[in-house]
Amino acid sequence: MYLYPVGSSVGVTRYRPVELTPSDASANTYTVRMANVLATTEGYDVNALPPKICEVNPEFYHQINQTVGTASVDLYVFYNETEDGEWDGLAKWTTSPDLWERIMTTVITPGAPFNEALVASWNDFVEIPYILYRYLPDPTITNPGAFCEYDLSQNLVAADPGGTWTGTGITDAVNGTFDPATAGPGLHAITYEVGSGTCVNTDQIDITVNATPDATITDPGDFCNTDSPLNLTAATGGGTWSGTGITDALNGTFDTSVANIGSNSITYDLTLAGCT
Repeated sequence: MYLYPVGSSVGVTRYRPVELTPSDASANTYTVRMANVLATTEGYDVNALPPKICEVNPEFYHQINQTVGTASVDLYVFYNETEDGEWDGLAKWTTSPDLWERIMTTVITPGAPFNEALVASWNDFVEIPYILYRYLPDPTITNPGAFCEYDLSQNLVAADPGGTWTGTGITDAVNGTFDPATAGPGLHAITYEVGSGTCVNTDQIDITVNATPDATITDPGDFCNTDSPLNLTAATGGGTWSGTGITDALNGTFDTSVANIGSNSITYDLTLAGCT
């Protein structure tokens, strides 16, 4: 294990050490520098960011290099959260294109006075600048499709969890619970916001709740068994009729000549926009 007690008294005095633990005992040589400046001033633009990075540390960065050997290392960068702010991981400078790229395997462990940013089994020292970054969360909402107003509540889903849900029909802002009955029929705008501080991202979708169709049958009254066939009617057309005496399921034709003498049970089934 090698501890590099790097820091600077230029400008704001900072001590931000780096620890390297090689994977084997072979001959390896490393160099570490803490640059107590905006990385842009040394040619590493802090605004050259991919979509998943919200911002990088504007106060300092590290240059870490392996000059001899090929062993991978467990790489620790220590920072003071109270003074430096909250960060989600380490990024490294890349070329073609020139930008900061997340090191996806970074693990942040809180501590006092230092948090540690660990990248285990690291062996990519082609470019030597490393910097702390904040992640820009992905708020993309998975479209749940349309609902019927009698459907059960459902928890909505977004690409990155941990945000807040708002909109008509949302009954739990943390879990994103959408209740069609609370929302009522119509089109409802649902918003999801995730992140904190300057790294907040938002998505919005429109969710349709379809009304339960009105299948109320108009009572035709009583018939004589010699009456002519009659097309029954309902509040909303487009359904299917069934029962003793129905000779045309689409038109609802009731024929007394094939019905029973006495009571006949007639059913009208109606489905509109997937709602029955």
